Amino acid sequence: MKRCVHGLTAARCATFAGALLMTSTSSAESSVWRRAAEPARAESENTLGEARRLLERHALSIGKPAESERAWDALADARALLTRRLAKDTDRPELRLALARAERTEFSHRGDASHLEAAIRQLQPLVEASGTLPPLLRASAWFDLAVCHAHLDERGNETLAYERALELEPSPLHRSLVLANLADARMNRGDLAEAVRNYREALELLPSPVVPAVGTTTLWGLAVATDRSGDLPRALETVALARAFDPTDSQLRGPNWFFVPPREEHWYAALGHWARARESAEAATRRASYADAAESFRSYLKDAPSDDRWRPLAEAHERACMREAEGPANQAP
Repeated sequence: MKRCVHGLTAARCATFAGALLMTSTSSAESSVWRRAAEPARAESENTLGEARRLLERHALSIGKPAESERAWDALADARALLTRRLAKDTDRPELRLALARAERTEFSHRGDASHLEAAIRQLQPLVEASGTLPPLLRASAWFDLAVCHAHLDERGNETLAYERALELEPSPLHRSLVLANLADARMNRGDLAEAVRNYREALELLPSPVVPAVGTTTLWGLAVATDRSGDLPRALETVALARAFDPTDSQLRGPNWFFVPPREEHWYAALGHWARARESAEAATRRASYADAAESFRSYLKDAPSDDRWRPLAEAHERACMREAEGPANQAP
């Protein structure tokens, strides 16, 4: 559902995930004198700085139609810059991490899995370098590797990578992101109890002021997991809480969120319509929202294979929405 990378992958790349983009262990510890004494190192750090600026330009421009071409030009420039420098300086892990993130971003643009394969090739040596790389850099590498596996719908590898990232990541904000993504992966595998626990742990790590910016998608994931655990009323309450922070569901539609498998988007939409129907006192709005909810569940069923674990619940929900549409306002099932 998220994840960039959270969600069932839906994939959650919350806003603060950008901090994981370019964990650099060298800049903070390098002095002017050291860079002067090591020209190759200085050139690599200059490359990283320029790549950061290009990727930030891409991130700021993406989603703005008028700046779309500029955004992808910036990404292409960053990839080319990092590739050239890495060919000369193969022992710089920060370059590998930055190039991997650029390749994964290119996949998001083009849908070409070869970019994910390229990202994995850069990340694998970093996660395998146990004891030789700083923990923060390895945590970022494990996180990015997990996101690649999420895009490929490889849940076992995804789950393992998030668990490894958690072993190394000290930042509460980043741990919250990793836990939310791990919850998505576990929900997709049917482990609802652990998924709900991880979602709640992720939310507990967030200071109240940042929840509106980075916690909304976690609330949505918790809502879906709660629904699938058999507690629809509480799930709809959680949707209402998410919308208290993000009334237009903008974070679910943002560039940092993706749904894997794609049909998961219909379930999220269905719960959103259902919550709106329950809340509305206006008859026409209620009927329209219930109809939209039922249609979203039908779309899910259309895309789901016959052995989908959530198919029976989706069928029951579709019927329940139609029944509620004919009942009194705010009717509970």
